[in-house]
Amino acid sequence: MKQRLSILLLLLFCGSHSLFAEIYVKAQIADQDKPIWVGQRVRIKIDALASDGWIGISKINLDDINGALILDRNPGGVTISETVDGQRCSGQRKEIFIYPQRNGKIRIPEFSIQVEPRAAGASTTTESINKPVPSLSFKAQLPEGAGSGTLVSTTDLKATQQWSLESTEVSVGDAVERKIRIEADDLPGMLFQPLEVEETEGLGIYRKQPSIEDRMNRGQLRGVREDSVTIVFEAAGTYIIPDISVQWFDLKSGQLKTETLQGRTFTVQGVSALADEKSGSRTLTMTAGAIVLLLLLAAGLRPMIRRKRAALQSSEWMAFQHVRRMARKDSPKALLNALLQWGDQLEEGFRLDTFLQRNGDTIALQSLELFYQSIWSNAPAQQTAFLKSMTQARRNYFRQLKKTAREQKLLPPLNP
Repeated sequence: MKQRLSILLLLLFCGSHSLFAEIYVKAQIADQDKPIWVGQRVRIKIDALASDGWIGISKINLDDINGALILDRNPGGVTISETVDGQRCSGQRKEIFIYPQRNGKIRIPEFSIQVEPRAAGASTTTESINKPVPSLSFKAQLPEGAGSGTLVSTTDLKATQQWSLESTEVSVGDAVERKIRIEADDLPGMLFQPLEVEETEGLGIYRKQPSIEDRMNRGQLRGVREDSVTIVFEAAGTYIIPDISVQWFDLKSGQLKTETLQGRTFTVQGVSALADEKSGSRTLTMTAGAIVLLLLLAAGLRPMIRRKRAALQSSEWMAFQHVRRMARKDSPKALLNALLQWGDQLEEGFRLDTFLQRNGDTIALQSLELFYQSIWSNAPAQQTAFLKSMTQARRNYFRQLKKTAREQKLLPPLNP
């Protein structure tokens, strides 16, 4: 026998509550004669009625529901009146919305509501009273072919995206921002699945906090979620930014649909778009290298490792002076290009985040994140603080380099 989804409780008050002949509490699932789908908004109507005077619902004491989400446990109410058992009653209705997240039976456990009776003609209520509401249940269906991820069911859903760059031909140090916007009727924005971006070698991935907004228009809810990710191209190569698919069930047509946001393939050149900065830096580096070579030959330094280390430090020093100059300018992108050029002097496949993880501290990593954010936003770059962190990390790097060289020198030769 199908469980009834509508419960009508008749409660008789006596003693201090004798001025109210009868109080009725009614809870039911709206549109219970229609199929209910996973991810759909399910409306629960809770009514409190009094046969003499008026009664309001001040609080709904509902615990979490296994397999479903509740987003507003104490919504606003509306005044209602109806005839019950031949008596004219008045009171209040409140509606809560739950969203099933799995198929099968969803049980709403027994809960209570706090009601506040008011005698006819009185301007204030009496003391609050807690009244139980028996459990309810319904069956949620999963559309055939639905994936294992989060599913939303609605009458209308739109997914759009914006790229900050039109061209897919970029240079090392460039950045592109990808904005994803998802909106749907009868669903709050927080139900939409967050944007997922895989970490890729050679790319810096930086996510902004999502923007979630719920709009009401003549009682119609429309939830909106906007995600934004900025991708910094840190090394030359070809990178595929994949498609994003949003699966949803159309309650109007009864069909499972997928909205696909096309990805892009970017070709990253090793030469920066700031050609003048690069050219100047390369000239400095080449000149420094020539000077170092002449100095080494004149000094007659014979050990190969000392000659390489001296060349590295000299050319690196010139590149880092270029970093200092760029830090004094109000151009985060120019500073990033200079840093990547400097990193090329240290090691192949240089990455700023990896360098600071090895040679910096937590503050340095935080300053790097703020610096990257300044590349694509109007926030202050705070380049002075970032340069301070980079300078200290550079010192740590060369201290470790010298320490390693000394340790290798003290090791006895192998297979004498």
